[in-house]
Amino acid sequence: MHAVVWIPLWPVETLRSHGFIKQQEGVAVYDHNGIVSFDSKAAQLGISYGMKKRYAKASAPEIELVRRRLDLENFNFEKVMKACENFVSSLTILRPGMLIFQTRGAVRMFGSQEKLAEEILGKITEDTGHEAHIGFGEGTLCAILAAYNDQFVENAQTYLDPLPVEALEHACFSPKLQAQMKTFIADLQLLGIATLADLRALDKSLLYSRFGYIAQFAFSLLELEFSLPEQKEELRRYIAVKRNLDPPVTNSESFAFLARELGNELVQLLERESCFAKELCVYVRTSDSKELSRTWHLDAVDVPTIVDRTRWQLKVWMEQLHESDSDDEGQSVTYLEIRAQSLFPAGFSQGVLWGREDSYSELAHKAINRLQALVGQEKVLIPTLKAQLAPNTAYKLEPWECGNNSADKGKDGSWPGAIPRPWPRKILETYEPITICDVQGHVCVVNSLGRFYCVHGCGFVEPVFFNSQRYSGEINSYSAPWLHRRQWWAPKKETDHVWCEVVLDDLHAFLCRWDSAGWRLVGEYT
Repeated sequence: MHAVVWIPLWPVETLRSHGFIKQQEGVAVYDHNGIVSFDSKAAQLGISYGMKKRYAKASAPEIELVRRRLDLENFNFEKVMKACENFVSSLTILRPGMLIFQTRGAVRMFGSQEKLAEEILGKITEDTGHEAHIGFGEGTLCAILAAYNDQFVENAQTYLDPLPVEALEHACFSPKLQAQMKTFIADLQLLGIATLADLRALDKSLLYSRFGYIAQFAFSLLELEFSLPEQKEELRRYIAVKRNLDPPVTNSESFAFLARELGNELVQLLERESCFAKELCVYVRTSDSKELSRTWHLDAVDVPTIVDRTRWQLKVWMEQLHESDSDDEGQSVTYLEIRAQSLFPAGFSQGVLWGREDSYSELAHKAINRLQALVGQEKVLIPTLKAQLAPNTAYKLEPWECGNNSADKGKDGSWPGAIPRPWPRKILETYEPITICDVQGHVCVVNSLGRFYCVHGCGFVEPVFFNSQRYSGEINSYSAPWLHRRQWWAPKKETDHVWCEVVLDDLHAFLCRWDSAGWRLVGEYT
């Protein structure tokens, strides 16, 4: 039997406790994947999980949108872990706001599940001020779903079988695993598999051969074999890297480089053993022989994940040690060990059917997230396609968000009067004044019918000469000018104008614009 402790809206509660949220209701928290948490008021206004920040603000302008702070979530959740450790010896963090543990020994000590739940929930409320929920059930998925409803489930199979297959998503805690599970569930629904009982009745070997790891993961949830603390200790194999720290470390900043060094070593050992891990355990020993450990359940253990989790955990421990120690010298860490647990052989996860799957995009996203942490979210910008009328107004610089696909934005619908593709290779930041003249050297302008005429009364003419500060020459070819009317949504400073493309020779072609102020050079094609 297992128990899951769950605190609803943990990202919101964390930011509120640190003063980042001003409103009492109507709050949503977002990260690079979209909206990750929101209260009941925001839900009534149409906010949903995964919704992009700009869409959320457009659909409900009155809500307060706050960026997620995962470091603060981990820091605050340590207090919840400490409260639970008064009653349970071994805990595993599923995600900040949710933990799991085996109940056999704790229930035996307190006499019943009800008494254990009462003690744990009371201690959490007393120490942290948060209202928590707890659920008991056999296996991870059953315990998680039970926690959502404060239930004590005796028969896990009877409880799970009637549920829709979408319930499997509740046991996925990383964006990558969530995406794989969504795809798996969509395929099951196409096959007519609607409930967990239908899934349980399928031939596992056929599903494994087609879907690989995600199918094995789903069946492990149904068969209560998920790799968490329920494994027997003698069956748990791990790979570890360790350091005896001499001189001892007394501040959390010193652990940053050490964590990266150990993380690289651990990943190299995993590659050498052809394994990947689902759990990361951080273990330290202090100068007064106190031992501390914490286990994280992860989608996969890689160097950035090891560094982040280790740094966060050590920072929490060092602050606790300094607060509890009255000695002027303070306590220090003399030994650090990082373990990769719940190992699986490499190749256990099936790759994509067509092409190859690489991690370059994921690494780029992580690098950009670190840049945002250093310089601020609003200073890391990408061009986002907004419209396709003209290249000078097509893109807008916006803060980068993982999952943005600017290439798909602005494609819907037609764009009458748009400048044909390809667009100029270079768009000038400041338009350059130019002149386009006829054979007499008179400036050509465009009338309301879109025809060139001479300002000196020569009638309709053909453009012959092009002159600018950098280029001049005879026009070999040009496009018929086309009018662009100011749209109702455009800024008031925008005016009606005319576009024209001119070609001087094989090396010089330009996009030009004419309005009441005269001709301007907007872009260069070569």
